[in-house]
Amino acid sequence: MRIRETDKTLRALYRSQNKKQKKDRISVAEYKALELEVSFQADVDDRAEKLGWIHYHTHNSRGSDKGFPDLCAVRGNRTIFAELKREGENPTPKQKMWLEALEKAGQEVYLWRPSDWSEIEKVLR
Repeated sequence: MRIRETDKTLRALYRSQNKKQKKDRISVAEYKALELEVSFQADVDDRAEKLGWIHYHTHNSRGSDKGFPDLCAVRGNRTIFAELKREGENPTPKQKMWLEALEKAGQEVYLWRPSDWSEIEKVLR
């Protein structure tokens, strides 16, 4: 089932990337980068589930307000919000606005990249 969800997410990202850049196709490199992003999201989701978190991720954000964090997870008395980014990519201004507002409201907020896996493990444990 995870593979089917990942494929759907990848197709949605592919379509949104094309729309943003106003072109018919994206390059193989762009497609591979999107594939890595989807894979990273799936890895974080899987790890959170295995460690007892319930989590939410909007798979198709068309029609949703921009900038809300990629991951919202709850376990016991903890709620965490995380924006997941590819290496070298930074949050958009709207994503920064959400992260700052949630942090100001006393929430646990993170910006994670694949290279942060050891921190992700610590936070989710």
